[in-house]
Order: sequence, then C-alpha cells, then structure tokens
Amino acid sequence: MIGHRRIKVWEDNGDVKETEVYLPNIKDIVGFLNGTWDLKMYDDCFDGKNKMGDIDASLELFGHTLQLEFKRDRTALTAGQVVKAIRQARHSSITTIFVFGDTNRPHEYLRFSPKCLEGTGFIKCDIAGLSKVLRSWHNWAKRNALTSKKDADWKTAKRYLASVGGGKK
Repeated sequence: MIGHRRIKVWEDNGDVKETEVYLPNIKDIVGFLNGTWDLKMYDDCFDGKNKMGDIDASLELFGHTLQLEFKRDRTALTAGQVVKAIRQARHSSITTIFVFGDTNRPHEYLRFSPKCLEGTGFIKCDIAGLSKVLRSWHNWAKRNALTSKKDADWKTAKRYLASVGGGKK
C-alpha cells in the first residue's frame, strides 16, 4: 500500500525491532528521521524553563490559523501548553485543538479559540466527530475570511519560491 513501509529499528541495547509504519505524507523516511531538528541546542536562548516544542499540525486558511496537538491522553497535557493555547487565542486569533487518543483513534478533544478562551472542556469524539469539528472551523474561517487570492502575500511567496526553483501553488 502507498504510504506503508516496513522498517527496522536498532535500539541502543542492541535489539532490532521490525514494524510497518504508515507515513503517507513522508516521501523520504530516512531523510525525515535524520532531518529532525534538535531544538535543545536553543534552550539557553530563553529565560527559565521556556523552550521550543514542535507543532503536530498547523493550517492557515483565509487568514485564520488552526493548530492541532495530538496527545495519547490528558496526562500528556502541560499547563504551559494550555496557557500557550489561551494566549494564542487571545492575542493572535489562533485556534488550538488538543486531540486525545491512540494514533488515528481520537476519543476526546479540548479546544481554545478567540471566542472560547476558557476552553470547551473535554468533549468525547471519534473520527467522524473530530472531522465535524474541523469542517466547522473551516466553514467559519471561510465565512469570516481576512484574506483573498488577490492579496500581495501570494506575490511575495511566489517571488521567494521562484528564487529557489520552487513555485508550487
């Protein structure tokens, strides 16, 4: 199947594990694994315990931003992540949805948005329910568009991509 790969992983203790992984958006799995940035080297750029972390998924549509953070369960959520979601909603109009569950099997979510700074509370969901929430956000962003295809942002982006031989729409 496309996107499915069989890989072997050599553990530090000498064990070899073989498994099948599904990474449909990764064209070069070795490049992906070797290309993961070590963000720890930048920890001393920030005061206190502050440090950078990855974003699991992010999407900008019509000038609005949606961020998704996938967690195995509620215990993986930190106070700093919640504060960040609230502050991004308040000051940057970013909606953050924390999705809890096993890979590709959500069982609940928690959403913070500019009009819901206190959060939705933990709401039970499955794939269909989460899809409905994401579709609803898309429809809201489209109805409340802050941008258009005619704005200067596209021209600027294409100029940079042309300079590196890119330029995909």
